[in-house]
Amino acid sequence: MILNKNEDIKIFNNFINKKDLLILNKEINFLKTNHLIKRSKFAGRLILENVEINSMIKILKKYNKKIVKLQKKYFNIKESYPIEMFVSIFEPGDHLSEHVDTDGKYKFFELACVLYLNDFEEGDICFPNLKYSYKPKKSDLIIFPCDGNKSLHKTIISKDERITISAWYGFDKNKQIGYLK
Repeated sequence: MILNKNEDIKIFNNFINKKDLLILNKEINFLKTNHLIKRSKFAGRLILENVEINSMIKILKKYNKKIVKLQKKYFNIKESYPIEMFVSIFEPGDHLSEHVDTDGKYKFFELACVLYLNDFEEGDICFPNLKYSYKPKKSDLIIFPCDGNKSLHKTIISKDERITISAWYGFDKNKQIGYLK
């Protein structure tokens, strides 16, 4: 784990092992090559929502258990459940404007997690209200609360493709993603 000045944001280096990282990237590249990932209206990036590919599900289940343990340890949460998860592919020139993950219909999100699946030259994640910015690396995991003051963030992308798995956790077991139960 990287210790940063801000206690609200937790960063874990080398969170995912190389073998699992390779499998995930292979599956995502297959989906992208075969045009099975569509460009989203939200932020314009390519998104594969609630992935349901067996090899990916097995890996996501494994790391979901680790993420829940980290949330308990570092955020003092008894139980949390993955509510939404998707793969994001930012292409050169894409960016994500300042936003809060709990806007509108997502008020039940408590924690956000971003797992970085590749290295890229530029693409910091910035938290302007916390005066904190971080340059993620392949296999880093970032966890932060979805509190409006703390979770206002943006991503700057310019030269490289950036592939992430983003997940949001909440306290309502009934909203949990079915394949991660």
